[in-house]
Amino acid sequence: MLRYSLLRRAAPLALLLGFCVEARADGFSTSDWYISAFGGGAFMQDYTVFNAAFGGITNTLKTDPGFIVGGAAGLEFLPNWRGEVEVSYWEADPKSWTNAGFVGANLSGHVSSVNVLANVWYDIDLGTFVEPYVGGGIGVGFVDGRLSTSNGVGLQFNGDDTGFAYQVGAGMKFPVSPMMDIDVGYRYRGVTDVQFAAGPGFGSPWNSDDIHVHTVQGSVTVKLGAP
Repeated sequence: MLRYSLLRRAAPLALLLGFCVEARADGFSTSDWYISAFGGGAFMQDYTVFNAAFGGITNTLKTDPGFIVGGAAGLEFLPNWRGEVEVSYWEADPKSWTNAGFVGANLSGHVSSVNVLANVWYDIDLGTFVEPYVGGGIGVGFVDGRLSTSNGVGLQFNGDDTGFAYQVGAGMKFPVSPMMDIDVGYRYRGVTDVQFAAGPGFGSPWNSDDIHVHTVQGSVTVKLGAP
């Protein structure tokens, strides 16, 4: 059921990308294609969940700033429009794990995600050296998490989950040569309905919650076949 839901949500963008590729198939040159690599900081929003079997407690996880790395391969399919497939990995370490009567001590663990997204970006031509862009994408997120404390029941959660992933963002491109651009950008990323298995002292899993991450990143893009 989850796989069907993910495919159903991703289908419209996949069809759009397929239509654009078909529409320009006769006019492609190698310079229409590009690859990029990026990295930067990841700032995860608070993740709040409750455990129905353990007194209905609600816990909130805060994390320290983390990092993101990734890459993409894409195509300039219309003037000012780009479509791409992106793979990224972000990770953040726990900062605090609390509820109304509990504060976790000596936290260890992480929350991380591998996201595979189909993106569409629109480049805004201002006729200047700087070119802003906006856009976003949808796909699938593979989330992994583990959290332990030295007090309470020790292991708080552990496991992995898969959910619908998305991002929206904007940035600035700076061409440094005919074959290379650099850019700086912001992304708001999410993975929906992420659930981790609770530690053995809880009796039932934590409920699911969406994971949201703000990323600030820089990238280098190489245009294939550019002179």
